[in-house]
Amino acid sequence: MGVSQSRLRANDLEQPYRGVRCARREMRTAESAQNQAGSPSETPKSKRLYTAVTHRARQYLPLMKPGLAFSHLTAAIIWGLPLPLSMIASALEPDGLDVAAAATLSRPRHRGIRSRRMPPTAHVYTLGDLPVCDVRTTWRMLADVPNHSDADLVAVGDFLVCRAELRADGRQPFAGPRELIEWAGSLSGRNCRRMRQVARLVRDGSQSPMESLTRLLLLEAGVPEPELNADIYDRAGGHLARADLLYRVQRVIPEFDGDQHRTSRAQHARDRERLKALRNEGYEVVQADLRTLTDVRAGQEFVAEVERALVQRGMCR
Repeated sequence: MGVSQSRLRANDLEQPYRGVRCARREMRTAESAQNQAGSPSETPKSKRLYTAVTHRARQYLPLMKPGLAFSHLTAAIIWGLPLPLSMIASALEPDGLDVAAAATLSRPRHRGIRSRRMPPTAHVYTLGDLPVCDVRTTWRMLADVPNHSDADLVAVGDFLVCRAELRADGRQPFAGPRELIEWAGSLSGRNCRRMRQVARLVRDGSQSPMESLTRLLLLEAGVPEPELNADIYDRAGGHLARADLLYRVQRVIPEFDGDQHRTSRAQHARDRERLKALRNEGYEVVQADLRTLTDVRAGQEFVAEVERALVQRGMCR
């Protein structure tokens, strides 16, 4: 290409992968996003991590031959699937990128990537300029990621089927719940039974992974399934609220309490007024938080409180 060895060794270039050079300012951008992942910032931590992983994938792009695609955790991040922060951060480890090869190609052996084999049923899509395995195959691949539980897989499935009106970006769902069940039923080989079980638990209506995990916590304890993101109206017919989870007849609302009220006074005031209005209309709100989903005892206490409220309001177990 007419580039001399001395130019390739120049101080303004870095070598993220063998055979690739990029400007140091690009490396600083990626490192900054990675380093800020644990520091306060106006940009959410998850977004900084997603950006850093996508940037690293783009640096590897010059080495991608036809028939190669990003897969597993890397593809999930590029697709924007909801994942635990610790899992996203693991993609920034030295060998954190997942690259899969079609059956007709030899697997890539570059340092800094995890070499994978693409399933025969996979399709390759291009998102921006990045080749990735199709989203359903990527979802199945997440079953191979260590510590990614069935509940985490259901949360991703809920994201795939979530209708546009509940999405912050307004994007259309990737599939419907019935489509995922049928697709999972057609699978064979690795993790097929697990994916069939997971697909049957996917619901349209969960607006966040935490809502999905809260719902599954109740279901695993034997509590009946609630409505998801259901609209509630007051006695005069005015819109009162949209409940994450709702037992309409018993007027019980289990919900995940995020940290918005700790970061925004305005949001805290709105939440307080919302709770007051719901209670004035006879609804009981039972709130979960991050500890509820990570601590067994806290989870049991939350489930017991929801059960008590339901029984007191006439639900038979």
